[in-house]
Amino acid sequence: MNENFKFTFLLGAGASVPANLPTMDSMTSRYYSDYVDSFSPEEKLVVNTLKGIVESYYSSRHDIESFMSLIKSLEDPDLKRLITHQYAELNKLDHSVIDQVYKKTQQYIRTSLEKIEWRDIGYLLPMLGFLEEQPLEIFTLNYDGIIDLFCEKNHLRYSDGFDPFWNPKVFEENLQVRIYRLHGSLYWFKTLSENIIRIPVIGLDLEHVKYISLENMSEMLIYPTMEKEKYSEIYTWLNNRFISKLNETNLLIIIGYSFRDQDITTMIKEALMRTKLWIIIVSPNANELKGSLCLSDLEISSRVIAIGYGIDSLLRSGLFYQFYNKLKNNIQLEEKTWGKQHQIEDPLSEWTGIIQAYYDLECNERIDYVLKNLENYFPKKRVEMIKKQSTNRRNLWRK
Repeated sequence: MNENFKFTFLLGAGASVPANLPTMDSMTSRYYSDYVDSFSPEEKLVVNTLKGIVESYYSSRHDIESFMSLIKSLEDPDLKRLITHQYAELNKLDHSVIDQVYKKTQQYIRTSLEKIEWRDIGYLLPMLGFLEEQPLEIFTLNYDGIIDLFCEKNHLRYSDGFDPFWNPKVFEENLQVRIYRLHGSLYWFKTLSENIIRIPVIGLDLEHVKYISLENMSEMLIYPTMEKEKYSEIYTWLNNRFISKLNETNLLIIIGYSFRDQDITTMIKEALMRTKLWIIIVSPNANELKGSLCLSDLEISSRVIAIGYGIDSLLRSGLFYQFYNKLKNNIQLEEKTWGKQHQIEDPLSEWTGIIQAYYDLECNERIDYVLKNLENYFPKKRVEMIKKQSTNRRNLWRK
């Protein structure tokens, strides 16, 4: 088959859960229920006030990222005026206390996500099989260093665009793994002079971290800061890169992503409609996530495949790489067969094999799409015979 078949990964929090890292929801719950107990009365007042505003101001997301995004929004004079006009209680808060809450919250996120044991990421080892085809292009919405540790332990050449300052030209080097951090990283810091630097260490007290020039690190560069700087070089470059990859890749493998980031989800939906992109969604609630995309067109919807498994059990079983290979081969064969429909000696036999493969993979919508279009070429009875012959067998997941 065509060796130019390209795949790309997109990782959400669910991809890190098997490594004993918390989801955003669990981290948010523990923050409000336990972590703020150690705060001063003034800091607790800030937390409770902002929490109430988040639940009103942000319609769909009430997590700790939204909490921090609200704080960053208050640094913008125009946004601050707009928000305080609607929520007058903000005027009673001490801004130095708000700043202290922000720093403590960043520290909480860091300590919650930075401790990763090598033995806990063994479930990722089967991903090495994908390296036999091409370097791994991994976009991630996670702050943690799971992929970094995976690369370190397997002696893989990798980069997330730093050397140690932000330099996207690093991605042009001969790398085995390219990590694109769309929401920033625990290891990215901004200095007071606005430089962004990567420091891949754990256990830091952010209050006392200084660069070699004795500059203080003003903050960790993660989602709320990234969102505030939507038009900065790094944020713009990463998002443009994601769009570019969606345009050129054949298959996007989405693991553990909840589709709650509206910008990212919009990019994915637009790519589905603009290109012939295929998507695999890996998540215990994959069907629900696919439904949230609201894809009404059968051809487009049939290119989105929901696999309702956790990534750890799926990778360990060895079935996922089998699934990927069979799907890749069948996608290419289907495309080739449509293009040479009138040149194939026995097209019915060819289509029977294609539909059998989709049946093995439980791609039922794709079967419906193919059969519907075959009625433009063959009598309906012949098409029904193809369907009957193709689906009278056991599929991959039931072996």
